[in-house]
Amino acid sequence: ASEIDKIKKQCPDATVLLRLRIDNSLAHVDLNKKFGAARENALALMLQAKEAGLDMAGIAFHVGSQTVSADPYLHALDIARELFEEAEAAGLKLRILDIGGGFPIPEPKVKFNLPEMLRQINARLDEDFADAEIWAEPGRYICGTAVNLITSVIGVTERGSQPWYFLDEGLYGTFSGVLFDQWDFKLISFREGDEKVAATFAGPSCDSLDIMFRGRLTVPLQVGDLLLVPSCGAYTSASATTFNGFSKAKFVIWERVKAEVEPVAAVGRVEMNQSVAQAVK
Repeated sequence: ASEIDKIKKQCPDATVLLRLRIDNSLAHVDLNKKFGAARENALALMLQAKEAGLDMAGIAFHVGSQTVSADPYLHALDIARELFEEAEAAGLKLRILDIGGGFPIPEPKVKFNLPEMLRQINARLDEDFADAEIWAEPGRYICGTAVNLITSVIGVTERGSQPWYFLDEGLYGTFSGVLFDQWDFKLISFREGDEKVAATFAGPSCDSLDIMFRGRLTVPLQVGDLLLVPSCGAYTSASATTFNGFSKAKFVIWERVKAEVEPVAAVGRVEMNQSVAQAVK
């Protein structure tokens, strides 16, 4: 309720949505512990916003990160449909529904059927919200598999009969997603070998908290070895810092270029393709 007064003061004709709390214990990251109005308070808050002169336009929810089933969405849509009807009976016509994000990153270890999820969600939207403007925020699903980190082993030691590898990236840098999003990053070594040892991987900062992985199986590594860390496109650089004086990881953008050439002469096409190949190379 305190948000209504603040918005009214700063932007008295603002269009607003009510954030609805949707409990989903199966979400990888529960985004409803901090945000969202309880179901029993929702209508009163919307009417209060309308009485304050705000354009009370609709409802928003977020079922939580990495949701692999349509069920939490369908549950949220059931509640939203009830509130749309209750609001209309009270003289408030809602017109916008924001279903948030939560769609899972297509990682091999994450088991889900996205087409079926979307089919069920779309069917419910068509049935119950045909006249509403639908918003969605599938940011992580879009960018989660983008960006690969290449990090270097800058220190090797042994503690408690286990090898420790210190990397030039840590929790305060690209691996911030370990803390903020509980993400289990893959570490791919360029060193060949069948022997696997359980090792601890830590970052470069002075903070004892700066430990990413314990007991991670790896081939034995040496100072100077490189590791490839895929799928760093979400909750990594966005939450990275320069704590302890370490710069953020440098971005190198690799773009494949395919030439679209008019079919004038075979020789011309071959020359163009060779020059493009050389440029990409």
